[in-house]
Amino acid sequence: MSIDDAVAADIYVRGMERLVLAVQELSLARSLQQVQEIVRTTAREIVGSDGATFVLRDDGQCYYADEDRSSRSGRAAGSR
Repeated sequence: MSIDDAVAADIYVRGMERLVLAVQELSLARSLQQVQEIVRTTAREIVGSDGATFVLRDDGQCYYADEDRSSRSGRAAGSR
């Protein structure tokens, strides 16, 4: 196994462990706000992103329910 393969395997295992933790956290969540925070945080940690957006659909309409971004990510393109 090359070093690159070992690093990729380690990243994969850590991601799966984080997903298991997220499922455990979600099983204890008692509010939409808690679910949103768990999902946002987990998504950012796993993919290493600067931000995450939580979009909900209700009665055929979508809306941005929550957003989490680092201060270094700035504003989204096209936003004012």
